[in-house]
Amino acid sequence: MATITQKVLDNTVISAGIKEIKAINLIQECAKHYPLSTAKEVYEETKSGFKKEIVEECYKLIQIKDLSNNQDYNSKMSFLQKRFPQLHKGELSSFLVAWLCYSKNKTKCIYITDDNGMKKAIKKIKEDNNIFGEWKKLFGLHESELDYTGTIGVICHLKQKGLLTQEQIEGIVKDLTSPNSTFRIGQEQIKLLRGA
Repeated sequence: MATITQKVLDNTVISAGIKEIKAINLIQECAKHYPLSTAKEVYEETKSGFKKEIVEECYKLIQIKDLSNNQDYNSKMSFLQKRFPQLHKGELSSFLVAWLCYSKNKTKCIYITDDNGMKKAIKKIKEDNNIFGEWKKLFGLHESELDYTGTIGVICHLKQKGLLTQEQIEGIVKDLTSPNSTFRIGQEQIKLLRGA
């Protein structure tokens, strides 16, 4: 039996699913195949950016994790906020949900973010033995257990599994390259989507 991988979403991915991609309901498609979760802070961000009905519908499919009373979470959040002051609490909190709730418990998990600053921070965390070395000792984790991707990676995975058609992919490409889209997508990512 195949292991089902938990997906932890940050607000950039949820926003892309709600606002940018109209060809499919990305959150719904993902929820059919993976358990989805996010941090309470991300939920609050989403609530402030979209209509109540849209948020309620979306979050029927996403489990909200509130770790605000968790000492380990709070100490790591404080550290990360000082180390990466340019990042929002939403990205950091969802990253910590992925790290603490799933990776710590040896549950297969992928953190999904489109925030380039967060992706760079994850690379630094993995390379910085002061951070990763300490966390590795505490949790017995390995670098490979800290997996992440973005919206395009998730869509490619769904297509590779035969869960999205080429027609749906073309619709997604059209949505993400429309003049009204705020999603940043380059030619390499478009090729990746079409060829996935």
